[in-house]
Amino acid sequence: MAKAQGIIISAPASNHGKTTVALALASALQQRGFDFHSFKLGPDYLDPLFQREVLHIPSYNLDQLLLGERLCQEYFGSPNFALVEGAMGYYDGVGSSTLGSTYEMSKLLKCPTILVIDPKGQGLSAVALATGFASFKPEAKIQGVILNRLKPALYPYYQRLFKEHSKLPLLGFLPELEGCSIPNYELGLLPPAEVASAEDIVQRLGEAASKSLDLEGILDLGRKCGLERELIPQNNLKDRFKGVKLAVTRDENFFFYYADSLEWLKELGVKLCYFSPSRNESVPDAQALYLGGGYLERCIKELSANNKFLDSVRVFFRSGRPILAEGAGAVILSQGLRHGEFYELAGLLPLAYEYSDSLVNFGYAKLRANKDSLCLLAGEELTAQQFHHFKALSSEGDFTVAKISGRTAPDEGQAGDNYLALQAQIMYRGCPELMLRLLRRAEEFS
Repeated sequence: MAKAQGIIISAPASNHGKTTVALALASALQQRGFDFHSFKLGPDYLDPLFQREVLHIPSYNLDQLLLGERLCQEYFGSPNFALVEGAMGYYDGVGSSTLGSTYEMSKLLKCPTILVIDPKGQGLSAVALATGFASFKPEAKIQGVILNRLKPALYPYYQRLFKEHSKLPLLGFLPELEGCSIPNYELGLLPPAEVASAEDIVQRLGEAASKSLDLEGILDLGRKCGLERELIPQNNLKDRFKGVKLAVTRDENFFFYYADSLEWLKELGVKLCYFSPSRNESVPDAQALYLGGGYLERCIKELSANNKFLDSVRVFFRSGRPILAEGAGAVILSQGLRHGEFYELAGLLPLAYEYSDSLVNFGYAKLRANKDSLCLLAGEELTAQQFHHFKALSSEGDFTVAKISGRTAPDEGQAGDNYLALQAQIMYRGCPELMLRLLRRAEEFS
């Protein structure tokens, strides 16, 4: 059986530049006409946007906790070469463990990993850092190093150090390019649509990577992946919900969706009907509504006055048609959001929220339903990711929440006969029955 092919780009910690290096490598490979697709480890919405919207290549999330190990292996083992960007530091997982870490994923995928290091202020210590990471655990897959933000004249110096003191090969470097940094917003990278000259930045990164990275060495390493490629089982629910229309909020403020979840819905035959809350558009004619996450705080004043949009949400809700709401979408269904002053919203659920400058919740959690509702039965559990700035002004909720790290977490979820509203994010192919129940209810309104 053929082996999968791919490489993971990781780092000792955040801010070493693995996102920039992964993007530069992707751009360089694309400029060579190389056929590949990319992945981001973990639940990050924003990093894959650059691959999809700027380079126009397939880019998805891999997450052991939200998708499960089997789906991660199937996606990675698809026919194309896989370029994977890790999350945080190589060994960083839930709490003080490696659960959910890049290390665990590299073991699961049997995938060689390249460690990106910013060596500023280091000489031989950079070699010690890389060697220590590679040997910290016996099943570590670190098999090469890329230096980031390095002056070209210093590369021969580090080549000599690595050759004399480590068995890890140096696979090149990326210089610091003026005007090529990608700014951050509160939840990660600034969306590509808001980055001036995003296409030019990515082009320049790719051109630099073509000159300073050992592309052939990187690809050769990726061909040593040990995961056997298996035929992905055909979706036996393909087109099962053909004819069902799902209205989906999507614009410059509301775009927190996992590409895999939307593609799965299309495989099921669901027609996605996008519309813009920011432009005061009404909910389209549809059997179900998906209010996704986004940057509600950036447009709350205008949105609270968008009566055409809010009235259409109220009409949809009161018709009994099913609604799925995540993050900012759940806040839209609530009484309102306090962000400086209080802004009224749809007023359909008893909760109200306030915006916090710092994260209210962060990390993986288990949500257990306290009652029967549209998508979950009492006692059923799902794994989700909490990563948001919206704080509920009361503790009313329909779920018992426990962090996977063992800590308790506030319950901010609401569920009823025709709705599910959560601050947590879910990868729906990883818990398909939740979405299938919603779609079966939607069929009743066809």
